[in-house]
Amino acid sequence: MEKKHISTLLNYSQPGHSNLEFVDINVLDDQALFIDPCLIEIQQGAWYKNATNLLDNFFNEF
Repeated sequence: MEKKHISTLLNYSQPGHSNLEFVDINVLDDQALFIDPCLIEIQQGAWYKNATNLLDNFFNEF
């Protein structure tokens, strides 16, 4: 099956997880992606605080 990643769709010059602020998934296939919210919650910094709020809001609505 052909692979097409988000970085390709957005024309990023340097694809791959280490070069991006997001997971560069294949959009043509299902992904088994698991995020541990506890590991995000215990980190320090504004990005982690915002991510924790987003995850909390998502699961509260869900």
